[in-house]
Amino acid sequence: LAVIREAMVDEAHGGQLVGILTKLEKAGWKIGGETLKTAPRGYDVDHPRIELLRHKSLTVGVDYGFEPFIHTSTLVDRVRQDWRKATPFLEWVGAHGAA
Repeated sequence: LAVIREAMVDEAHGGQLVGILTKLEKAGWKIGGETLKTAPRGYDVDHPRIELLRHKSLTVGVDYGFEPFIHTSTLVDRVRQDWRKATPFLEWVGAHGAA
């Protein structure tokens, strides 16, 4: 968690994550995960990415609801497409989540 937060604080890496999450949100994805109610210890409450820094876990997901395609073979194709859309997020976490 500390390693990811340090990447979030970094101007280039944190900015990259914001761009990835913004693009996913605009495409209808939900950003979630467990968050702290306040700033994590050692981080300024006025940090421009404090909302990200408050995350103890960070998830992205898309909800298909009760769309008719969920009962067809099209669902597999849709999941594959969405997995590809999430790839930049997964790559960011992979690159910045290990010490």
